Amino acid sequence: MKKFLLICFLCLFPFMLKAEQKINFQNEGVFLSDFSVQELEEFFKDILYDEAVSSEFNVYPRVYVQQFPADFATYSDLSARNRLFIKIVTPLALKINEEILAERELLEALREGRENLNDFDETECAMLEDMAQKYDVTTHFKDTRRCMRFLTELLERVDAVPPSILVAAAAIDTDWGTSRAAMEGNNLFMARNWYSDEGLVSKDEPQEPYRFKMYSSLEKSVREYALKVNSNINYRQFRKARKDAHRRSNYIYGRNLDWAFVLDTNLKNYAGLLNYVMTFYQLEYLDEAELDPKYEFKN
Repeated sequence: MKKFLLICFLCLFPFMLKAEQKINFQNEGVFLSDFSVQELEEFFKDILYDEAVSSEFNVYPRVYVQQFPADFATYSDLSARNRLFIKIVTPLALKINEEILAERELLEALREGRENLNDFDETECAMLEDMAQKYDVTTHFKDTRRCMRFLTELLERVDAVPPSILVAAAAIDTDWGTSRAAMEGNNLFMARNWYSDEGLVSKDEPQEPYRFKMYSSLEKSVREYALKVNSNINYRQFRKARKDAHRRSNYIYGRNLDWAFVLDTNLKNYAGLLNYVMTFYQLEYLDEAELDPKYEFKN
């Protein structure tokens, strides 16, 4: 596996020299912007993307596409376009889940080895207060039970969202990345600003009191949607089902939880649509995938 990663690293340099201005090296990985469809497909080919994510490895490179190519919506080969969509969104979903699981590790560390769950110091309570605000957890307790309540509820909310669901939901909501909200606003999940002048006016419902949110990157759209799933009341049944699933398996599979996403959409048979996309494109493999822990990018 190390040899394979080294080959990928070396393959990157010819393309980097050709499009250096579109490649941003950061500690988290490589961030790509302003690529055409052809350039992006060539890039993925150069770094052996398909070989890395084969069933033998199921490891995704830390390559994060920030916007869809400008010519993405006019890609005539729909099958190839959909496969490219999955390649774009999957690393973003895995990255966001890494961030969430890092928060969860902090919570689990607070829980483990603690004889008295009311015994929190000032720093621990402050951390729980901040995280509770982020994940919309409230309590009427004002005494030492307050931190215990936060910890208990946060352990149910702060957890990975199956990548298969994130990718399938984004595909359905954006018609595989071709919607105006996705192309102009990096909006993967039809997120709206209500009663606001900020965002894109809906061409189908211009008189409605909302506008589609605009994000500076696809990554931010995925991050906000994952937070919504982990905090909004409409996904409460999903979070409870996810908690139960943890008791049976180390992996949480989206196909077993698609039914819990029906409360936050007006689309008919949304669970069936999610299940179809996940099944047809075999997205269940994404729920066992990981980002390459050893992949190093250097400028």
